[in-house]
Amino acid sequence: MGFYAPAQIVRDTSQHGVEVHRVDVNFSNWDNALERDRLHLGLRQIDVFRESWAEAIVAARSFTSVEAVARQAKLPARATFAWHSQIKGFSLKGW
Repeated sequence: MGFYAPAQIVRDTSQHGVEVHRVDVNFSNWDNALERDRLHLGLRQIDVFRESWAEAIVAARSFTSVEAVARQAKLPARATFAWHSQIKGFSLKGW
């Protein structure tokens, strides 16, 4: 699913009755994940985000704040800015 625009993925899956969950640093992996009737968007959907940054996030999971993500995953400032500016808020809710 990595070559489709996020908006197209959300639109198509919603039209087929699939619930779409936005990127969440505590649950999203690099790739999108489809399970039953739910699509979990992956960190790859964030522009300029690197797979190595996603791997660092996955390895350091269980975050409580934006600062905790940056600190625990040892992300460069540009990585934190990239995902934080594009997910329209910081999601820590889960699926």
